[in-house]
Amino acid sequence: MRNIILLQLILLMGACSSIQKNDQSNTITTLIEKPDFNYKIRSLPSEFNLFYFHDGNNETLPLEVEGFLANAYFYNEKINYKPKIKIIQVNNTQCNQNPSDTFSIVLDIRKNEANSSNISCLKKSSKASTFYISNKRKSLKGYKYIFIASRESEKEALIDQIQDQDTRFAVLDSEETNDAKKLIKAIEAKDKKIIEIATYTQDVSSQDLFSDLMMADRSKERIRKLSRRLGSQISGESRVREDINTIFLSVGLEEARNLKPALDYISGKDFKFFLLNSWKGNEAYKTRDVDLFLTINSDMPIMMPIQLPKFIPKTKRTRDFATGYDSFEILLLIFGGVNKSDFVYKGLTGKIKLGQQQIIRDPYVFKITNEGFEIL
Repeated sequence: MRNIILLQLILLMGACSSIQKNDQSNTITTLIEKPDFNYKIRSLPSEFNLFYFHDGNNETLPLEVEGFLANAYFYNEKINYKPKIKIIQVNNTQCNQNPSDTFSIVLDIRKNEANSSNISCLKKSSKASTFYISNKRKSLKGYKYIFIASRESEKEALIDQIQDQDTRFAVLDSEETNDAKKLIKAIEAKDKKIIEIATYTQDVSSQDLFSDLMMADRSKERIRKLSRRLGSQISGESRVREDINTIFLSVGLEEARNLKPALDYISGKDFKFFLLNSWKGNEAYKTRDVDLFLTINSDMPIMMPIQLPKFIPKTKRTRDFATGYDSFEILLLIFGGVNKSDFVYKGLTGKIKLGQQQIIRDPYVFKITNEGFEIL
């Protein structure tokens, strides 16, 4: 295991490029910035346990651990901070080795909802001296340091963008997101009306889905019936319903690139589009995402078509890598003597503030236009 870890660290040791100083502006070129602090190295943990969850017998490190170690190497070179890290794999309810009696970091980036409270080796670490990182919103009572990188934050950021003129919604989820009910509840809390609900499935074409949703087929059928009654062919354009002005999609990016053009073609109308990425895959946004023009999105900066530090290869452009990377940065901010309450760290996962109870992550909201990405 040690040799595998060393090999993966070597692969991450690319030429570290300089990163701009932190700035409070929000443009496409300033979404990711390293803090510009002289950290108090003696205040940082000299050693700690690094727990990560892994299913099966796969010996490669997961991407969140790679992200954590990549940033650790950056600061190894920059400020000579070289903590002793004991990497511990958690499999089901057991750990592959016993933790040290020291500070602990838990990278709990799992795809399932398994409970970690019954893992005995985690219980040996005091919650008051444990930094817990998760990709789901969950009860983490007792932990002093908590960082949540959850899709729920992106959902809330999009809901907050709903304006007064966005009054009548069609909500579409997919089989993999299955969250239409939660979205409806959040949208109705803004005093908006839900007109239609649909779930996109692979066995129904996008054109059939929207023909039914927009009642385009009913218009064609009315024309055919009237032609039969009059005994002559009537020409006319099919009409679509007028009682929807806003579309909220909760699907993957590839599905959205199929669905939006289909609706544009069938309806011939310009709807306001909100797009909540499913997070089920790691499809990144394109520099010119023509099929997603005029959609309003919220996501982690690492998934946007912006320049990343040179030591992060394209294969690591994932949310898990970003979560691990930012977790190490947060560790430095917590213990490195930073006392600026108004400071915002612009990380790979979004804008991060150090709160009293937990670390607060604010995602970016952006609109895809002909000119590029407009940060809202």
